[in-house]
Amino acid sequence: MKRLKIVFLIFALFYANTLLFAHSGKARFHVIIDTDCAPDDLRAISLILASADFELLAITTSDGLLSPEEGYKKIKAMLKHFGHEGIPVAYGKKTNKKNAGCNELCLSVNWGNEENIKIPEKNLAVELLIKEINEEEEPVYLICLGPLTNIAELLKNKDIHSQIEQILWYQGDIKTGYNLNSDIEAAKSVSDCHTVNKVFFNTDKIKETLLTNKFLNKISKLNNPYSDLIFESHKNQGIQEKIKTKFYRFWDDLLPLYLINPELFDENQENKILYVSIKNKNLKNFETAYLKILDSKHQYENKVFDKFPTLPEYYAEDIKPYVKELIKLYGYSEFRSAVITNEMHGHFGIYAVVGVKMGIRIRQYFNISLDDVEILSYAGLTTPLSCMNDGLQVGTGGTIGHGLIRVAEQENKIPAAKFRFKDREITLILKDEYWKQIQSDIKKTIDKCGNLTPEYWEELRKYAIKYWLEFDRMEIFEFIEK
Repeated sequence: MKRLKIVFLIFALFYANTLLFAHSGKARFHVIIDTDCAPDDLRAISLILASADFELLAITTSDGLLSPEEGYKKIKAMLKHFGHEGIPVAYGKKTNKKNAGCNELCLSVNWGNEENIKIPEKNLAVELLIKEINEEEEPVYLICLGPLTNIAELLKNKDIHSQIEQILWYQGDIKTGYNLNSDIEAAKSVSDCHTVNKVFFNTDKIKETLLTNKFLNKISKLNNPYSDLIFESHKNQGIQEKIKTKFYRFWDDLLPLYLINPELFDENQENKILYVSIKNKNLKNFETAYLKILDSKHQYENKVFDKFPTLPEYYAEDIKPYVKELIKLYGYSEFRSAVITNEMHGHFGIYAVVGVKMGIRIRQYFNISLDDVEILSYAGLTTPLSCMNDGLQVGTGGTIGHGLIRVAEQENKIPAAKFRFKDREITLILKDEYWKQIQSDIKKTIDKCGNLTPEYWEELRKYAIKYWLEFDRMEIFEFIEK
């Protein structure tokens, strides 16, 4: 009996640990999205981008409610809006059919600013799919939110089958679903492929599947970029009219929800395809899971804190008035990283703030987690410029201990760093106008207060807070891609 109690205790401790450290910060699902850019696709993609459980490798567009070219512009606009321009996009081939009657409505939905987005000459969706699947070390989930045209073409390459973990597809009604009927031949081809696991979704007309303004208002209260885009885009007059007639349901957004919360779904295996639908149960469980995913991105960053302190009363008097503004302007991740960096750094440093903003920006660009990039800093090892290295480490999680940051030995030290993510290299450089401003203000501080005097540090702190507030990471860096 005593031995049984010990075993039980060990199991209980292990279970408690798995709950406490359930999220390592690393993606569980490495996904590629194929979409025809309907409004429910916007919601599904926003859920995926909002969750650290997903690493989004690429997005391709298919010919459905929007043409592949129209969808391409929507996706590029969305990624630019979120600052995730590093995620590759390609469009697929047209199927020579007339797009559905709601094409005009879908075109009118705002995914972001489409101005100056150029459509490439060639449709390279299948080529991009093959490249990303081949280069990914982890098994890939294909999340299909439209017709299966691109996926059927991809599966002709049999060498790729073993690298695909699952194909998840929202087909709608088994007989009359729009995605199914948009390219029946492609759907049959994918269905008949028995060497790849497939999960097909449909929506029964039950209460749990209805999209309402009441739920959209709950989304709006999350106040993050992903929830904001869903809420604002669904103010569209055409969408609102359809919501009033109880037309819109949770369709494509079921796919990411299923991967994270499979317990909310019924499953039925048939002909080597897993058919999935929402369990006819309490709507509250479904909504809670949905909102949690949409608001989960920053939660994994804390390893010691349960919640990182964001109340102004916890901060020094000169920081206190700006806490809410900083979080509103630049988000939780930048605020958290800047606080930790400057506590570690020993004083509130200008270049430390620049390093934080640079680190957060590169993570945003690729939409990646902490400690996912290798860093080569060009800031050297001499202060004050070298202070940028501390901000880079905290902003990216790429610390010396992780072996992810090096400092270049070149003679000409500059506020720049090269970042390597998988097979891609991007260099970020602080734009000259901002660097000159910093250099000028440091010189003025030395002239006024002397170098490294108590008055110097006090004046420098004022500038660092000023730059934290005024330097927008979306504007201050130049990007150079190798």
